[in-house]
Amino acid sequence: MRKSMLFACIAVLTMVAPAFAQDTLVSFKGTYTFQMVTLSNYFVEWNMNGQQVGFCNNAAVVGYTCVNYYTFDLLTGSLVADGAGHITSGTYSKTRDPNSYECNTQNNLLAPCPVVVPSGNVYSATKAYSVGALVDYTVGNVTKTYQAIRANTGKAPNWVAATAGTFICSYSNLNSCLWTQIPASLTNGVAGNSGTVTGTYTVQANGLGVVTLTPTNCTGCKNVQFAILLSPTNQIGQTFNMSGLSVLGNDNSATGSGVRVK
Repeated sequence: MRKSMLFACIAVLTMVAPAFAQDTLVSFKGTYTFQMVTLSNYFVEWNMNGQQVGFCNNAAVVGYTCVNYYTFDLLTGSLVADGAGHITSGTYSKTRDPNSYECNTQNNLLAPCPVVVPSGNVYSATKAYSVGALVDYTVGNVTKTYQAIRANTGKAPNWVAATAGTFICSYSNLNSCLWTQIPASLTNGVAGNSGTVTGTYTVQANGLGVVTLTPTNCTGCKNVQFAILLSPTNQIGQTFNMSGLSVLGNDNSATGSGVRVK
């Protein structure tokens, strides 16, 4: 009798399948806001005296040093998902770490910082120049910008004169030269940028999905992808996690979360 009751219970249990909700495209529908941080780096340019003069931008300055720093930028925005695999509209706003584009007063900076080319200061043979002074010197129709490494007067940074090898810095005379050329502005962009996005998305039954976005007002940007993980219920307050997906030629280190607001 007991065996027959046990077999009957087992039969009933095997006939009743677990009822778990499965996610679909409709699980991601509505208006969402998101906030993410993204790893970034920047290079600070230092002169021979350990003073910040700006940022490295692939324009090598003889005698100066570039140091790499890592930081995080903030990315916020909104997405409108239609429940059918499309991001019909959206916005984004990127806020950069100010240390990555503004000279830090704690870095013993040398004013003006960052250095801008041309400097707007025409060289004068009668003026006494102190360390850090910037001048524009013209030969023919070519103008170059130089920064004083040592105080001097009447010693022009004339790159075609016989004194060029003495007055202008090279890697063989750093202990005695007077001027080093600044080939380009030592700036590093602006505070951030913003724009709009559209795109597509996929959702698996377990809530995992991929969002592909196409941003505007983003020079050189390609389509960006994010892995998402949806919470089970699609309603106002629904949350999801976002992690950047890197592809060859397009690194994406962003990570964060979002919430349905409408």
